[in-house]
Amino acid sequence: MSYDDNPRSGGRRATTAPSGARNRDGDRRTGRRRTGTPQQTGGSSHRETGAQARTAGPPPVGGGRTRTAGQTRTGGGGRRKGMPPVVFFATAGGLAVVLLAGVAFLMLGSGSGRKPAAPTAGLATSGLAPEVYSDAPSTPTFDAIGERSADGGPLTADEVFPRGKTTLVDGVTHARLELRGQRLDTDCAQAIWGVTAGGELRKSSCNQVVRGIYSDEKKGYAALFAIFNLAHSVDAGRFVHAITPGSGAGFIRPLPAAATLDHFGKGFGMARGAAMGHYAVIVWVQRLDGTGDAKDQGLISLLVTAGNAPAVYARVAAHR
Repeated sequence: MSYDDNPRSGGRRATTAPSGARNRDGDRRTGRRRTGTPQQTGGSSHRETGAQARTAGPPPVGGGRTRTAGQTRTGGGGRRKGMPPVVFFATAGGLAVVLLAGVAFLMLGSGSGRKPAAPTAGLATSGLAPEVYSDAPSTPTFDAIGERSADGGPLTADEVFPRGKTTLVDGVTHARLELRGQRLDTDCAQAIWGVTAGGELRKSSCNQVVRGIYSDEKKGYAALFAIFNLAHSVDAGRFVHAITPGSGAGFIRPLPAAATLDHFGKGFGMARGAAMGHYAVIVWVQRLDGTGDAKDQGLISLLVTAGNAPAVYARVAAHR
């Protein structure tokens, strides 16, 4: 089922064995609780508020690795410590953001069944991807929705893109990006390219993905927001880590759009993936003319602004 309405932190975490009970924090083999960076407070979840990103340069976020398209992941254990995604994606005025990199999700039901929903057959083996990307695992902030079975039912497109709140306002670029298109798919393979990425979604029992694309033609910026609904926070963290550009695993596909968005993804871009409970939230930003580099403060700020996910925060709040 698909339709279009027009009115709308970091490290390799341990993956789990194919069977065995998981605990809510993601380590089902040992029973140990996953830990995360202590949660900060003060972020705003309102999409109308722009992020104030003040940085002197683009070191990796929170000490985590930021990878460019020419760098592939290497083996090695250990969990990278990074900024919690709820802080990274906060948009409160005056927030100091140190960043170099870089919505959705949605489920058909609240059950924890793991029926494959993302077949790999027929997926393209190449496609568009951003030059700069970073990812982050879920944190204790999202423990209440760490499993799909603990969530309160499927999200709707109106919940992700509420009417009257379809504008992204960025405080650094002063851009006002309007929602130009949205799409909800129950076949998650429709939103990605790459056999490996498709396999990850199948293993994670992805059953819904919603995407939205924004632009401000006057200021010259565009943003793609996506959320994938997976079975568990471990699945979400594994997916956002697996789709590192340059690895050949694959990436999300931009929504079809008319000019000037018809060239989205073909110029320089930054992206960020974050697991928020069982949701994988990915945002991809670029200038409409395709220019920019890893030190582009406008793109860095917009990456924070566009990565806000109030629908997810509302789900967490509903459990408190």
